[in-house]
Amino acid sequence: MTDILQCYPAMKSVNDHGKEVTEYNNKYWVMLTEAESLELYPEKGIQKEEIKWRKWADEWLVHLISPNVYRTTGEAMASFDYIVREGKFSTMEGFFAKYVGAAAMYIIAKRLKSR
Repeated sequence: MTDILQCYPAMKSVNDHGKEVTEYNNKYWVMLTEAESLELYPEKGIQKEEIKWRKWADEWLVHLISPNVYRTTGEAMASFDYIVREGKFSTMEGFFAKYVGAAAMYIIAKRLKSR
């Protein structure tokens, strides 16, 4: 794991709002051996296309999912009810996951929607 983490060095900088942020320059890359890379990406440009889609999902899609899945408290509760029902939660874990998780995601969704 340490070897993998060395492939993603942290770069600290200050953003436009004056807040210190940590970036990982190659966070969209999948670190592979030469043989694995040739097997997964036989044609030139496929890897760049995958990186483009990973970046799009991270910067754009993620911000659309939460506001649309957790639009109302009822939808947030229904989503977490399903998660608890299908997951392997104890009674207490399920209770907290459902109610605290639904409330947290509803609030997060509202904050993301306002951006």
